[in-house]
Amino acid sequence: MKFERIKNLREDSDIPQAQLAQALNISQRTLSHYECGTRDIPINLLMKIADYFDCTVDYLVGRSDRKEHIKDKATEKSIPQYHPAYTEEENLQLHEQIKNATDEELIEWIMHLLDMYPSKEKARSESALNQLIKEITDRYTIKRKYDLLVNCRDEWKAYVNSLADYELAEFFRKKYNAYKRTGTKICKDELCLDSFLRYADNDVRSKGVSVEFVRRSLFNENSSQGIKKKPQPEIFYFSLDDVTVEQMSSTEALKKLGKKSLVKLLIILLQNADATGNDNNADLHIMFLTRKYARQSHKKEDSSFKTMIQDYNQLRDNCLQLLKEIQYYREEAQQYK
Repeated sequence: MKFERIKNLREDSDIPQAQLAQALNISQRTLSHYECGTRDIPINLLMKIADYFDCTVDYLVGRSDRKEHIKDKATEKSIPQYHPAYTEEENLQLHEQIKNATDEELIEWIMHLLDMYPSKEKARSESALNQLIKEITDRYTIKRKYDLLVNCRDEWKAYVNSLADYELAEFFRKKYNAYKRTGTKICKDELCLDSFLRYADNDVRSKGVSVEFVRRSLFNENSSQGIKKKPQPEIFYFSLDDVTVEQMSSTEALKKLGKKSLVKLLIILLQNADATGNDNNADLHIMFLTRKYARQSHKKEDSSFKTMIQDYNQLRDNCLQLLKEIQYYREEAQQYK
């Protein structure tokens, strides 16, 4: 098949054959064969040429006289060429289906499309996709463990603080009862409590408490205003293995990517659907996107394969630190018994 439009686009843009060949990472002789029609152009390269000239594949192969991409009326953005063999009408129809699809439907299409790949290409792409799923699962699993450990640490910390407060309250309560038994006041016209607060001023200062705390200390601990001991936390973790979380399914993991990323995955698989061997690089694209996802993003703008969650190793280190803190507060609590 002779691709005259490639030559015409190149010449209309005053681009030498050697320059275009270099941009496509092929030899000038190979490009000449493609333009003359003595060799068939691989689908992936045809799409690369279309991207280079910002036109549709349909225009390059003569299936349409419309050079520019069809645009989504709602967004005024160019619609991607989902598959090299699709006409503009088929492409637009699929675009509308994808736009209205739920995350679950997109994942179902991804899995179905992967099942239709030839065995070797399926194995490579499936392996890459499973690695992506593992990256997501590991990240969210360790994040869930981290959240549970934070809650556990905070409960033990609050418990220790309550024990410390209760001990101080007991100190002032006993001191106040002893003061009342003396029957003396610093000033006879004062209430006993106000006189006691003046009497215990040095203790209040040295122990770093407020006058309000001392007032509450004198209430019975069973009253609404009294200072009480918190119940000891029921949960304690000795190791990271003790922190159990529900296993995430593949579908749940992929849903964490969001629709924009799922659409990108679907496009990768569609565009490589008819390619075999080295021409099918769906697995390489997925591996690249996995590496992109593995890096924590601090950007606020919406983009695909982005996560604000810390990476696995950072979260694991934080979890181990939390385990030490929980152990510390548990040992602190035992000193009050």
